[in-house]
Amino acid sequence: MDRSCSGQSHQRGQEQERRDHTRQSLARTTLVECAWAAAARKDSVLQERFRRLSVKGRKVALIAVAHQLAIILHRTLSSKLPYQESAEPFPDERKRQRLIRHYVRRLGKLGVTVHSLRPDTESHHKTKTGPIIHRHHGEP
Repeated sequence: MDRSCSGQSHQRGQEQERRDHTRQSLARTTLVECAWAAAARKDSVLQERFRRLSVKGRKVALIAVAHQLAIILHRTLSSKLPYQESAEPFPDERKRQRLIRHYVRRLGKLGVTVHSLRPDTESHHKTKTGPIIHRHHGEP
């Protein structure tokens, strides 16, 4: 390469910068595609993270999951150990409450009344007694 033309070296630097930017863009796109797949996978930590953050917006949640994937990828590659998701994701209290309301409503439609033995306030102590279920008269 001839150094007498200063434009050549300047242009070569721009070309290198453009290639780096393209590589970063491809990596970002790949991470976002993987984040979509992780958000769709059932019973995974990343799906739960996406669901929790999607109240702020799906794109925001997706970028957060992609960032989490990048962290997992970096840790996995640097430690040279296979990735292992935590044995069981932490139960989400909102999901638990939603399922309780859902099944109480469904049982109500079937003619079964459910009364809880727990007070209405949140209690972190588990009781050994379960709900009392009453059937309406005339129901099998």
